[in-house]
Amino acid sequence: MKYIGYFVFLVAFIVIFVPVTILGGVGEGIKLPVILNKFPIVTNNNVKEIAKIDSNIKVKMFDVKNNKVIELDLEDYVAGVVSAEMPVSFNIEALKAQAIAARTFVIANMISLGGSGCNKHQGVDVCSDVHCQAWISKEERLKLWDANSALENWNKIMEAVESTKGLVITYNGEIAKHIKYHSTSGGKTEDSRYVFGYQEPYLVSVESPYEEVAPNYITTVVMSKKSL
Repeated sequence: MKYIGYFVFLVAFIVIFVPVTILGGVGEGIKLPVILNKFPIVTNNNVKEIAKIDSNIKVKMFDVKNNKVIELDLEDYVAGVVSAEMPVSFNIEALKAQAIAARTFVIANMISLGGSGCNKHQGVDVCSDVHCQAWISKEERLKLWDANSALENWNKIMEAVESTKGLVITYNGEIAKHIKYHSTSGGKTEDSRYVFGYQEPYLVSVESPYEEVAPNYITTVVMSKKSL
C-alpha cells in the first residue's frame, strides 16, 4: 500500500506542486486551445483543474543535437519528452503524470498561443535540451534501449501519452504557466519565490513523502583522506 500511495502522490505532486528544474519564459495572457472537458482536483482546499484540449496542433522545436528547427505533432513531441525525461522502468502512472506535465509546459510556451517560446533559440516554442525539456526521437530512443525490450518500452511510453492525450493543467481557468518538475526533492520542496524570484500558488513548499524509494534519494560519494 505504501508504494501505491507513493505513485498516487507522485501523479498529483509532479503535475501540480513541483518546483522547478526547467528554465524558459512564459508570456502573459496565454490562450488555451479548445477545451473538450475539465476534471477538478482539490488539494489543500484549493481547486485546480486538469483540462482536456484539442491536441491537433504543431510544436516548433529547435533540435539541439542536429542544429535545426523541426515541427512535430503535439503528442509525438510529448512522447519524445517522456522517453527522455523519465526512465521507462518507472510505474505507468508516473509516466502519465510526466506526459501531462510535459504537455502543459509546451502549451504554455507556444508562441502561437501567446507564450514567449524558448528564450535561448529565437522563433521556436521549445528546444530539445533540458533548458526547456529534454526530447529524443523515437528512432534514437529505440537504438539506446536493449533490442529485446525496445519495442515493449516504446509501447509503454505511448500508453502513457495516449491515455492522457490532450490533458493539461489549468489554474483559475487558464493554462498553468510555470509547470516544473524534478526527480527528487529530499523529502520537501521549496517555494518558487525563494528559488526563482516569482510566486505561484501551485509552486509552494510541501512535504514529499515516500521519496525514500526514489533511485536518487540517497547518493554516496567516496573520497580519500588525502583529497580532504
